[in-house]
Amino acid sequence: MKTPLGRWCAGLLCLLPAALALERLPVEDFAREPETTGARLAPDGRHYAFLRDDRGKTLLHVADVEGKGITRLRLDPAALMENAAKEVATFTWVNADRLLVTTTVWDTLYGVMATDRDGARTVPISGYEDERIQLQGGRLFAREVIHRSFDANGTVLMLDRHEGGPGSRHRPDVVQVDTRSGLALTVVKNPGEVAHWGADFDGVVRFGLLTHGDLSGAIY
Repeated sequence: MKTPLGRWCAGLLCLLPAALALERLPVEDFAREPETTGARLAPDGRHYAFLRDDRGKTLLHVADVEGKGITRLRLDPAALMENAAKEVATFTWVNADRLLVTTTVWDTLYGVMATDRDGARTVPISGYEDERIQLQGGRLFAREVIHRSFDANGTVLMLDRHEGGPGSRHRPDVVQVDTRSGLALTVVKNPGEVAHWGADFDGVVRFGLLTHGDLSGAIY
């Protein structure tokens, strides 16, 4: 009569040949670059977006959590950069159906746009995504989001570091952007020494980090 320990050992011996026959994974599989990066779940949990290489370019993809399909965001050529191909650098959800996307050309910031998860209703937000402007023209170049309202309009607060016009990039203003229309409104002007702003849960700018030479402080 076999004891429980004996039966366990016998079963282990039966499985041992199968385990030895398993194919070993090559070391290269652990060292290669990931095919998918930066996956982020939509606020309602029904979709997720991620970055994936497509013919040598990093593009944004959106998938249904239930596995019903994947949509690849198609980017038009950069008209102000000799029709060069764009890539996606970063993105964030602004509500359950809409994303804010930062694009690059030749590893350099091109602009920011907003689009629905299926690629519809794309509007320029900042930078050269608005192809009506000239390269030397004044234009909002905000790309840092400090608050997302997750409302129907996908309203966000962004830092305008004056890269497209007069002012210091180290003294940003705060702009409120409607990502459906692309309209931006300055809601907080920099008094002169604020290097970064913070907003509360309701999107009210409450905090400013001050810098002046070797000195630093805060306003609330």
